[in-house]
Amino acid sequence: SSMTAKERKSIMMTVIHIEQAKEGESLSSFSKRTHNTLKLDYLALINGLEEDAVLKEGQWLKIGLKVPYKASE
Repeated sequence: SSMTAKERKSIMMTVIHIEQAKEGESLSSFSKRTHNTLKLDYLALINGLEEDAVLKEGQWLKIGLKVPYKASE
């Protein structure tokens, strides 16, 4: 049987998004501000940083965002 529209809307996926840091931000504060859904250790890993890194103004980092799933048509 096929899924209902409500069931389809409930499916979420994580996509990689790029955001800029602010001067002196920690990974934790950056993560909260940008709504990152990845665990901090993984966030640090994919950005080549240590978990206790102090970020620089304008530094670009990859984050994970949860978005509704959309099937390709």
